[in-house]
Amino acid sequence: MQQFFVEEEYHDRLLKLLQRNSTSLSLVDGYAKHLTNKYPDEILNSYKDGITNYATQTGRKIYNEIATYLKMKKIKGGEEKIHLIIRDFHRHYNNRPAMMEVLNRHFPGHWERG
Repeated sequence: MQQFFVEEEYHDRLLKLLQRNSTSLSLVDGYAKHLTNKYPDEILNSYKDGITNYATQTGRKIYNEIATYLKMKKIKGGEEKIHLIIRDFHRHYNNRPAMMEVLNRHFPGHWERG
């Protein structure tokens, strides 16, 4: 269905589908490129929802995948959204040294800013 929405340029329908399924990061990531110019805030929020949900899992593999999904900084307004997500993770998951190590390596200084 997603591909049909892309081909027919039903961007509003594709956006609604991604928003309803924002916990599926692979779905959001696979189709975000078709919507980021028209709906940057909505796509950033879908990424945020998916990443936040994914972060409830543990393991270095998960943390590295989270860092990969945080590439949303390329989207207008994404840099600030990344900062907020990382700062939130540092507050809520500070007891996960592997997560903190991965975030520190990929995004140094993000939790230190006010």
